[in-house]
Amino acid sequence: MIIWLNGAFGAGKTQTAYALQRRLPGSYVCAPEKAGYFLRANLPSGLRPSDFQDLPLWRALTADMLRFLAERHPGHIIVPMTLVNRAYYDEITGALSREHDVRHLIL
Repeated sequence: MIIWLNGAFGAGKTQTAYALQRRLPGSYVCAPEKAGYFLRANLPSGLRPSDFQDLPLWRALTADMLRFLAERHPGHIIVPMTLVNRAYYDEITGALSREHDVRHLIL
Protein backbone atom coordinates (compact mmCIF):
# COMPACT_ATOMS: atom_id res chain seq x y z
CA MET A 1 0.00 0.00 0.00
CA ILE A 2 1.13 3.54 -0.77
CA ILE A 3 0.02 6.02 1.88
CA TRP A 4 0.19 9.61 0.58
CA LEU A 5 0.18 12.23 3.34
CA ASN A 6 -0.80 15.58 1.85
CA GLY A 7 -1.43 18.88 3.56
CA ALA A 8 -0.21 22.40 4.07
CA PHE A 9 3.49 23.12 4.44
CA GLY A 10 4.39 22.73 8.11
CA ALA A 11 1.29 20.64 8.93
CA GLY A 12 3.40 17.77 10.28
CA LYS A 13 3.39 15.39 7.32
CA THR A 14 6.96 14.21 7.81
CA GLN A 15 6.59 13.75 11.56
CA THR A 16 3.34 11.88 10.98
CA ALA A 17 5.04 9.72 8.34
CA TYR A 18 7.78 8.65 10.75
CA ALA A 19 5.28 8.11 13.58
CA LEU A 20 3.27 5.90 11.22
CA GLN A 21 6.42 4.07 10.14
CA ARG A 22 7.14 3.18 13.77
CA ARG A 23 3.66 1.64 14.00
CA LEU A 24 3.78 -0.22 10.68
CA PRO A 25 6.66 -2.71 10.80
CA GLY A 26 8.50 -2.96 7.48
CA SER A 27 7.14 0.31 6.14
CA TYR A 28 9.33 2.84 4.33
CA VAL A 29 9.14 6.63 4.14
CA CYS A 30 9.80 7.99 0.64
CA ALA A 31 10.25 11.77 0.32
CA PRO A 32 9.87 12.81 -3.35
CA GLU A 33 10.87 16.39 -2.54
CA LYS A 34 14.47 15.14 -2.24
CA ALA A 35 14.30 14.16 -5.92
CA GLY A 36 12.99 17.66 -6.63
CA TYR A 37 15.91 19.25 -4.79
CA PHE A 38 18.30 17.02 -6.76
CA LEU A 39 16.78 18.07 -10.08
CA ARG A 40 16.83 21.74 -9.11
CA ALA A 41 20.53 21.49 -8.20
CA ASN A 42 21.46 19.63 -11.37
CA LEU A 43 19.60 21.50 -14.09
CA PRO A 44 20.80 24.69 -15.81
CA SER A 45 19.11 27.79 -14.40
CA GLY A 46 17.10 28.28 -17.59
CA LEU A 47 15.46 24.89 -17.13
CA ARG A 48 14.64 25.29 -13.43
CA PRO A 49 11.10 26.41 -12.62
CA SER A 50 10.54 28.07 -9.27
CA ASP A 51 8.59 24.98 -8.15
CA PHE A 52 10.14 21.62 -9.06
CA GLN A 53 6.64 20.11 -9.16
CA ASP A 54 6.18 22.00 -12.43
CA LEU A 55 8.85 19.77 -14.00
CA PRO A 56 7.29 16.86 -15.89
CA LEU A 57 10.57 15.05 -15.17
CA TRP A 58 9.97 15.28 -11.39
CA ARG A 59 6.42 13.99 -11.69
CA ALA A 60 7.52 11.05 -13.87
CA LEU A 61 10.44 10.29 -11.55
CA THR A 62 8.15 10.35 -8.51
CA ALA A 63 5.64 7.99 -10.11
CA ASP A 64 8.39 5.64 -11.32
CA MET A 65 10.14 5.68 -7.94
CA LEU A 66 6.92 4.82 -6.10
CA ARG A 67 6.07 2.11 -8.62
CA PHE A 68 9.56 0.63 -8.21
CA LEU A 69 9.22 0.62 -4.42
CA ALA A 70 5.67 -0.76 -4.41
CA GLU A 71 6.69 -3.65 -6.67
CA ARG A 72 9.80 -4.58 -4.72
CA HIS A 73 9.35 -3.50 -1.10
CA PRO A 74 7.13 -5.83 0.92
CA GLY A 75 5.93 -3.16 3.35
CA HIS A 76 3.85 -0.02 3.09
CA ILE A 77 5.29 3.07 1.36
CA ILE A 78 4.58 6.34 3.20
CA VAL A 79 4.85 9.52 1.13
CA PRO A 80 4.80 12.86 2.99
CA MET A 81 4.39 15.32 0.11
CA THR A 82 2.29 18.42 -0.43
CA LEU A 83 0.59 18.47 -3.82
CA VAL A 84 -1.89 21.27 -4.36
CA ASN A 85 -2.18 20.94 -8.14
CA ARG A 86 -4.86 18.28 -8.70
CA ALA A 87 -3.61 17.57 -12.22
CA TYR A 88 -0.14 16.77 -10.86
CA TYR A 89 -1.60 14.51 -8.18
CA ASP A 90 -3.69 12.69 -10.78
CA GLU A 91 -0.69 12.37 -13.09
CA ILE A 92 1.47 10.81 -10.38
CA THR A 93 -1.09 8.60 -8.71
CA GLY A 94 -3.39 7.79 -11.63
CA ALA A 95 -1.54 4.79 -13.04
CA LEU A 96 -0.23 3.87 -9.61
CA SER A 97 -3.74 3.53 -8.22
CA ARG A 98 -4.70 1.19 -11.05
CA GLU A 99 -1.77 -1.07 -10.14
CA HIS A 100 -1.46 -0.58 -6.37
CA ASP A 101 -3.52 0.37 -3.35
CA VAL A 102 -2.97 4.15 -2.95
CA ARG A 103 -4.48 5.89 0.07
CA HIS A 104 -4.53 9.69 0.13
CA LEU A 105 -4.77 11.38 3.51
CA ILE A 106 -4.86 15.13 4.07
CA LEU A 107 -3.54 16.57 7.32
